[in-house]
Amino acid sequence: MVHKSHPKAPTHKRRLTQHEHVHERILADAKRVKELKKELHAKISMGVPDLSAVADAAKYDFLTPVVSGFTLGSGQYFVDFYLGTPPQKFSLIADTGSDLIWVQCPPCVSCYSQIGPIFAPQDSSTYAPLSCVADECQMIPAPLNFTCSAEAPVDCAYAYSYADQSITEGVFSTDTATMNVSKDGQTVRISNVAFGCGNFNVGPSLKGAGGVIGLGQGPTSFTSQIGAYFGNKFSYCLVDYLDATSITSTLVFGEAGKRAKEQAQYTPFVQNPNSPTFYYVGVKCVSVGGRELDIHPQVWEITELGDGGSIFDSGTSLTVFLEPAYLVILNAFQTHICPTYTRVPALQGLDLCFSTERYEDDPFAKLPAFSVTFQNGAVFSPPPQNVYVEVAENTMCLAMQGSSSPFGFNIFGNLIQQNFEVAYDRQKQRLGFAPADC
Repeated sequence: MVHKSHPKAPTHKRRLTQHEHVHERILADAKRVKELKKELHAKISMGVPDLSAVADAAKYDFLTPVVSGFTLGSGQYFVDFYLGTPPQKFSLIADTGSDLIWVQCPPCVSCYSQIGPIFAPQDSSTYAPLSCVADECQMIPAPLNFTCSAEAPVDCAYAYSYADQSITEGVFSTDTATMNVSKDGQTVRISNVAFGCGNFNVGPSLKGAGGVIGLGQGPTSFTSQIGAYFGNKFSYCLVDYLDATSITSTLVFGEAGKRAKEQAQYTPFVQNPNSPTFYYVGVKCVSVGGRELDIHPQVWEITELGDGGSIFDSGTSLTVFLEPAYLVILNAFQTHICPTYTRVPALQGLDLCFSTERYEDDPFAKLPAFSVTFQNGAVFSPPPQNVYVEVAENTMCLAMQGSSSPFGFNIFGNLIQQNFEVAYDRQKQRLGFAPADC
């Protein structure tokens, strides 16, 4: 994967300063977190499909390079996606926090500029719009005032909006997706993949992308629809977003890499009936500098209304904690850091920043470690490069934020996941992670 801020990203125009890199990500995160909260409280509920019947159906592993988009709200990384017969290629935002797959389609009431041409359904011999009475149509949000008659059914219309006012509307359809698999260079054609053919698409978070590929747990997500082909598993490995020499990483549908198989720790997914899309994990405690912090267990629990809990999310950059946990965590970091490092004014959105000038040879030398212990005993111990972010020469900040919203949740963003192979094992309903050189 190439991070969205990397100079070789397809929509990058100039090299940003490190301060601009971080500031841009903070702004994108603010939109992202709002979007996730909105998704949590959406009125339409989609159940998680039963995957047990296809446990032995895995036939292939699919590995794809992805490149990061420059402007985004619903996701962080672009992945190549082939749709139609013959296949048409698109760069879609890969998003573990949503379910809908969609591409831009004619006739364009409102379409934005994207990488490559928009989808041409008239050129695909396997394209078909879904009827409004189809079962799939009941799983997708419909436009306001849309009506459907069983006596005279029309095409299935959908409307999907994001918290930053980005919108896609169009016809929910099916077509054939073509996947490049890692076995002998084969390709696999998967028929009847349900997706949105969007002809009204607006919003800053969508610029450059051909659409979005939802990787959540809901029934319309790509991972739910094609899971039987890949053992209902996918994984990714993210490089350091400022690494100028290693600019690629991978998204894998199927078995995770060798390191993950041999060294991975796993923790079960926690189900939230009010929010079946997200990948929740059960947190037991967190530690700073090797000391477990005194945080009320209720902070980590999912309420009866579906609030709270903790998710892993590839589309959010920073790690976000609910305020009762964040204030304790922030205080612990301050206690360790401030006597040793010189504190500097906070960067917008980051509360704890400090000078590393005294430790130029090893700026992480005296910084406290951070770890998360999950309910089953698995311990996630990110290196300091994942916990602190360099915002300028000799200046670092804690890469965490607090959320004061009573309807929020804790989010482990992609910065803290860097150089880990993170595996989403949907068949066994567990999250795996192992340190890796991505």
